[in-house]
Amino acid sequence: MSSNTISATNLDPTFRTIIQQTLEAERQPLKRLTARRDELQVQKGIYTDLGNLLNNLQSALRNLISSQPSYTLGGARSVKVTPSVAGSTVLAASAGSTAAAGQYEVSVTSLARAHRVRSDAVEYVNQALGLSGTFRLGGLASAQVSGVTTAEGILGFQTAATLDGKTALGSDTYFVETRQQDGVWQFRLVNSRGEAQSIRRTDGSYTSEWQSAPTEAGWVDTGRGLQIEFNPAALQARSRSSGAASVTYTPQGVAITVSAGDSLADLALKINQAVYAEGNRVSISIVNNHLVLTHQRSGADILLQAADESGTVLESLGVLQGGAFKTVLQTPSDAVFTVNGLTVQRGRNDNLSDVIYGVSLSLSADAEGKAATLVIEDDLSADVKAVQSFLDQFNALQKYLADKTATVKNSDNTYTRGALVGDGMFRNLRFDLLRQFQASYATGQSFSRLEDIGLKLDGDLKAGISDRSALENALRSDRNAVKTLLDAALGALDSRLNQFTGADGYVKKSQESVESQIELTRKAIDQMNERLAQREQTLIQQFAEMQTQMTLMLYTSQQMNSIYGNFFRSG
Repeated sequence: MSSNTISATNLDPTFRTIIQQTLEAERQPLKRLTARRDELQVQKGIYTDLGNLLNNLQSALRNLISSQPSYTLGGARSVKVTPSVAGSTVLAASAGSTAAAGQYEVSVTSLARAHRVRSDAVEYVNQALGLSGTFRLGGLASAQVSGVTTAEGILGFQTAATLDGKTALGSDTYFVETRQQDGVWQFRLVNSRGEAQSIRRTDGSYTSEWQSAPTEAGWVDTGRGLQIEFNPAALQARSRSSGAASVTYTPQGVAITVSAGDSLADLALKINQAVYAEGNRVSISIVNNHLVLTHQRSGADILLQAADESGTVLESLGVLQGGAFKTVLQTPSDAVFTVNGLTVQRGRNDNLSDVIYGVSLSLSADAEGKAATLVIEDDLSADVKAVQSFLDQFNALQKYLADKTATVKNSDNTYTRGALVGDGMFRNLRFDLLRQFQASYATGQSFSRLEDIGLKLDGDLKAGISDRSALENALRSDRNAVKTLLDAALGALDSRLNQFTGADGYVKKSQESVESQIELTRKAIDQMNERLAQREQTLIQQFAEMQTQMTLMLYTSQQMNSIYGNFFRSG
């Protein structure tokens, strides 16, 4: 309160009552403005709710329109594995949307195994070995390339340092595959199993995808310990199986330094903590006082690499004998199995995604010598769920619109009008969506109405799956016709909703209009409150002055009575 503000506290109660009554009368327009503001806030909330409902419906129906990025129909497969021997597992499998439904008989001859060797036994695992020196595991003393074959535009290979903190490529034969895509030459590096390797791009990032070939002759650094020499003018399309340039690359192994005070346990820890080239890791365990070395990768010809570099630590432990492994516990081998009579050979047992298209297989530990039946079918539950989600959102919007655009007669014969009764746009939207839901569409296929695939409005205009078997049969027997119908029917609904959704839609513009009215009303309320405050001060000032004058007049009257009263009494 400013220094010029006068309080009504000291005014006569009669004056305060008069001021309150006067202000109350003058406050009526403010009350109307406040009520209007509250109505606008409610209306804003309704538009917000409508926007959410419209967006939810549009999102749900776009999941069923094949041209939309969010399209999910037909993306699931169910997988069932039945082992031929009760109580066994044999294999596990998962299937993606590209997998063809069918039955596959899988018979496993042998599992893939990793190379495994051991040392001689030591007396005490935690006692100092008294050995010192350096040996290398998982590679050579320095990286090497061998077995180079060239092809058009790929002139050679050489070793290089790794870049960007990356690990080196593992021991393997690598192929430079080339192709021309949209007039641009591309290349990628794949290993002997056809697995694309993550290598450096010219911008410093890494990718296993196809990347643009250099446009000038010279060396390209993979960042993984290998460089490739290109002559882009001579490039021809080559794959691993059609003459691509290749190289056998062996990375530098990790150096393990041993001191005389190290025990077998210390040695195992050092080996396990070392950083190896990709796929060349050697895992160590201690079993019955033996040091057991196992290659990270399984598969025939995937061999452990170990050599004493200074000293004779590995020879003294009995890991090596004359430079070769002394005791081999397990020879590396491939997994061998048949699928529907076709023999398959792979270097590992799990995540086999290149055997059955769209399917990933993993052979179980008990699979050797056993068989199983793998059945892949369409999983319609996900499709039905997506359709039901659309129907739920359709019904939620319809109920909201019905409530807000209706006029309801009350028990006292009065009427309650919905908040959107005066907005014909939403009433028209509601009936247009109902009409489009039941409409017939020229699809050129066996289905022309949503009712044909079991989707129907009931007597209360609520959408639902009236015949689930009809929907599932349609999806199973003529999925393309279902897709064409949904594209047409839901595409029409989507187009109608587009008039209301988005930055330029009717809901957004209505919200902006309401917000503008709310702001104008708020300013009018602020101005009126300010005027009323000033009016109150004016009234207080007026009545304060009046009270002062009345008090002065009363005082003067009392003085006059006192003077003249004494005069008349003395006379």
